[in-house]
Amino acid sequence: MSGAKLPELIGIQLLHNHGIFDSVLSTEGKKTFMEVGAGSSGWLPYFAQKYGYIVSGLDYSDVGCKLARENLRILNLKYDEILCLDLFDWKGDKKYDIIFSHGVIEHFEEPEVVIRIFREHLNNDGVIITLIPNLCGLMGALSKLFVPEIYKSIR
Repeated sequence: MSGAKLPELIGIQLLHNHGIFDSVLSTEGKKTFMEVGAGSSGWLPYFAQKYGYIVSGLDYSDVGCKLARENLRILNLKYDEILCLDLFDWKGDKKYDIIFSHGVIEHFEEPEVVIRIFREHLNNDGVIITLIPNLCGLMGALSKLFVPEIYKSIR
């Protein structure tokens, strides 16, 4: 895909510098990692590089899925799969050690349904990590300025 651009890593770098994930995540052994809402995300490369996880992604957008694959290819990172489908159509017996989302569940009126779907695809001793953006501060102002359609959808 021409024109693919690696995602900005400002927020990721900030969390990384503070060791936010280190207390619950391990670099020992290979683990399976699924990001829900993975389109053009910088999180898949981060978790593959930092923790050595075998990463997968799920996104409803064809363009987002292509960008996720291309970003991993540009960085020469192996991945398991990028599923291009609606979260509510996610079926199958495949389980993951970590299911991660950033800026996903706040878009739903019943976030507990989304968490239940995550749980269905999680190994018994797995971890769910979901980040919800804080739109009251600087990130809100930047979102309002640069991605107003998304800002309006979650305000």
